[in-house]
Amino acid sequence: MKKIWIDITNTPEANFFEDFIIEWGKKYEVIVTARSLSNTLELLDKNGIQYHVVGSHYGKKKIAKIFGFFKRCSELYSFLKSKNIDIAFSHSSFYSPYVAKKLNIPCIYANDNEFANGNYVGFIFAQYILFPEALKKWTQGRFFEKKVTFFPGVKEGIYLRNVYYEKTIKRPPTIYFRPEPWNAEYHEFISGAFDSMLADLSKEFKIIIMPRDKAQTEHYKKLSLKHTNLLVPSKVQTVDKIAEDCDVFLGAGGSMTREFAFMGIPTVSMYPDKTLEVDQYLIDHGVLASEKDSSKIDADFIYSLIDKREQSDEVYKSLQEKGKQTRGLINSLIENTLLKNAEHTS
Repeated sequence: MKKIWIDITNTPEANFFEDFIIEWGKKYEVIVTARSLSNTLELLDKNGIQYHVVGSHYGKKKIAKIFGFFKRCSELYSFLKSKNIDIAFSHSSFYSPYVAKKLNIPCIYANDNEFANGNYVGFIFAQYILFPEALKKWTQGRFFEKKVTFFPGVKEGIYLRNVYYEKTIKRPPTIYFRPEPWNAEYHEFISGAFDSMLADLSKEFKIIIMPRDKAQTEHYKKLSLKHTNLLVPSKVQTVDKIAEDCDVFLGAGGSMTREFAFMGIPTVSMYPDKTLEVDQYLIDHGVLASEKDSSKIDADFIYSLIDKREQSDEVYKSLQEKGKQTRGLINSLIENTLLKNAEHTS
């Protein structure tokens, strides 16, 4: 039986790979490795995915990241070298392409964040690169261009291709807030950047804060003690459970913001740095709002966002259809790569 290795390094990847792991597990052996970062392991457990913990997150400082990269790569290689893996596939795992090269197996590397410098490890060592169509212009002329296959839509469409919430929004609405990743290397975090906005909004709305890690949990729990309408759940919730209760989503990160926009929830991207091309793609399609100045997000802003929700169903149907197409594209790429590798080694 052919063996597929999937390395999961952050929370969004747990959702991205869930259906693939179930589907591929029926015909291949799927080996999943993961590291403890944000809510990754908790979400894998909730999704019922079996995995092996290898390594952790090594901090935001560049020297720590470099040390941590080689340390975890060494640990992954030691764990995998006797398992006779046939192919590696990852989304945003910078480790996977490098380790796959050491294992002498093909690697498919997917990513949708053009500002993450760690991508270049993937660009150098992966045999195949998967990008959303929004990155076509950005890719032109780069040294890895010939390796790239573009997929339609956004990655969130792959696992949310059948999900759309057409519900009546409560007044006053329940707002969910997802902070930015404080330990990411691709932007500078400003401590408490959204605290004033959250405090002001909590005077009129119930706000559920979804922290990424222990540090954020402690920070927002302290804030919630001062404002009764600010709540910090004790357990990680899945996207579908959140969507049932969420009327408006405010996201300072990437993937989760796109998930709720894709599902038809009124959503605002508050991403603190340059707008990602995939976010701009959804903004251009009219399913995502953007506001980097948090002082402008008040009650009037929230209600105007709800009133603008009358987006054509055709847009969502088109995005969902692209998600289905991308799922098929990835399955074909996996099968063709396994076949090609078998012919090469026979």
